[in-house]
Amino acid sequence: MEEKQEQSNSEGNRWQRRKEQRPTEIIQAAKKLFVSQGFAATKVADIAKEAGIQPGTLYVYFENKEALFKAVIEESIKPLLNYADGIIDNFTDSPQELIRTLVQRWWDTLESDACRGIPKLLTSESQNFPELAAFYTRECIDPAKRMIYRVLEYALNKKEIRLLNMEMASRVIFFILHQLLVNAHSFAEYDPSPVSTKAMLNTVSDFIIRSVLKTETN
Repeated sequence: MEEKQEQSNSEGNRWQRRKEQRPTEIIQAAKKLFVSQGFAATKVADIAKEAGIQPGTLYVYFENKEALFKAVIEESIKPLLNYADGIIDNFTDSPQELIRTLVQRWWDTLESDACRGIPKLLTSESQNFPELAAFYTRECIDPAKRMIYRVLEYALNKKEIRLLNMEMASRVIFFILHQLLVNAHSFAEYDPSPVSTKAMLNTVSDFIIRSVLKTETN
């Protein structure tokens, strides 16, 4: 009797764990299809099939496809922004090293399995789905620009920054970093003279450093 009760409890625990994991599984399935097919072309039934559930089950966790899309963005990109804030809060090295660290982390995170293709997806879908574009701008682009502004403030406090409009500089640096990711999933495969990721990121870091910081070689 006790053995049957333990087996029942074990099965119940597995079911509970499975149920708790289901939103993440749905988000992962949606992200895969959104990136490969586009938001408009991806149907709820496609996502449900990819996640191994019935379409009706998806609506238990997400109100509609738009809500699921927002969940994909939040789970994919927000951890990077939180991580970056933590790095800046506790950083004690040079502004140059901070820039190199965050450029590399930006690429590593947004080209990871969890995020790959998201910036290109949002760029291509923005005109057709302005509400989602506004959400991405509010939840990801604006915080990313604030993160970059904080890096420039760090350099300012270290008295290593050039005189410049830090707000405008934050925007320009963000556009450079964002376009790197868009290009990686659009034109890069057609580049007749491709370069290594390491060389590209080092060059981007050098460009930012020489543009906004006082360095010995300037």
